[in-house]
Parts: sequence; C-alpha cells; structure tokens
Amino acid sequence: MRDGDPALAMAHYRDRGDLRFAPTRTEAVDTAARRYVDLARECGYGQVALMTDASNHEVEALNLRVQHLRLQAGELSDRCVQLPEAGPAVREGDRVIWTRSQPVPGQARVENGVRGSVTQVDEQRQQLHVRLDGSGRHVTVADEHIDAVALGYASHVYRQQGATVERAIAVTGGWQTSRESAYVQASRARGHGVACRARRAGLRARRRACRPACRPDASQPRPDPIAGLSDA
Repeated sequence: MRDGDPALAMAHYRDRGDLRFAPTRTEAVDTAARRYVDLARECGYGQVALMTDASNHEVEALNLRVQHLRLQAGELSDRCVQLPEAGPAVREGDRVIWTRSQPVPGQARVENGVRGSVTQVDEQRQQLHVRLDGSGRHVTVADEHIDAVALGYASHVYRQQGATVERAIAVTGGWQTSRESAYVQASRARGHGVACRARRAGLRARRRACRPACRPDASQPRPDPIAGLSDA
C-alpha cells in the first residue's frame, strides 16, 4: 500500500482473513465495535486502536456502541457524569480522550489527544478521575475542563498517525477513504489489523437515539445506540 497499490494490499488482507465485508455501514460499525471489545479484553484497551475514515458522527457511533457493549457486559458502573452540550454520559471504567489541552495545577498539562481510563466518578462534584495512558498519572477533570474530554474508544484515522499499537480495527470505505488514510489504518498495528467495510457505504448518526440517559430506569432495557444508525 505504501508503494501505491491499495488494491493489492487489500487483497492481501482479505486473503489473510483481516478484511471483512458487511451488507451495510451500520453492520460494519457493529462488527468493528464487537471485534474491538474482544481484542481489548485480550490485549488491553490501550493496545487496540479503533478507527474510521468517515465522519465525526461515525466516530461518535463507534464510541457509543462500544460503551453500550461494555455496559451490557457489566464492565462499566452506573456512576457517570454527563458531558456538556447534550454530550454522552462518561461512566466509571470508560475510556476518554482529551480534545484540547487541560492545565493541571502543580503538574504538566494534559495534552490534546492523550487517552486514559476513568477510575472514579464523583457524581456529587461532577468530577472524573482519570489514569493517563503511558505515564499512569492520575488527574481530575471537573468544572470548566469537563468539556475537554470525550469518549475515547474510537477516533478518526488521522488522530492515529504516529501511533503504534498491538492490534487495530478500522471501518473503511467511507466517503473520505483515500490511499493515505488506508495506509494509516493498515500500518498502526504491530500484529494483525482488521478492516471492516460496508458493501453499501453511507451512514447517518441520529444523536438523540444514540445517547442513553445517564441513569437509565433499571426496569427498562438500556437503549442500543446502533439502533440510531441508518444507511443513506
């Protein structure tokens, strides 16, 4: 692929069983999210990348789908903080990413793009306590900085440039797919990567259907964010 022949490279991945087709974009998102969760349980969430070369809506759909699967499996707490501007609920156990830098009194600031795991949620103070990847440093996210983080399971392919992980999952074939983005997707993992592609591209994310309430009624089934996706 680096030599300019993505078709040959994709054929290689297909023959190796690492290129998977889904009937629709919605099913490609679901397949990628499920495979990501399985691999992350095996390798650790910090060692598996989940990427898309499509829109921010699809990044959000992937993040919500992974969160939903983990919530169903009992891996996340019901304790949560709702992000501003109708953002999703971030739960104890979730992965987050900084979308802008955050100053930390007496310490180095947290830079844009850093990821970490939420170790504790203080609902009363509306605070997230996060352990940063790499350094293991613990920081608190609260007040005017709460909007500096977002769910951090999935990201756009260009946020993964320069990163190397053990395994990588990519949803590809979107309207932004290019030779360059395909190369980034295919070269992030030291081990095998998996590409999920829809036979019929196009996806809309309906935010109102994707975002479950912070504390859902225990007597009602939790909403499934994948139901908020439709092919266009």
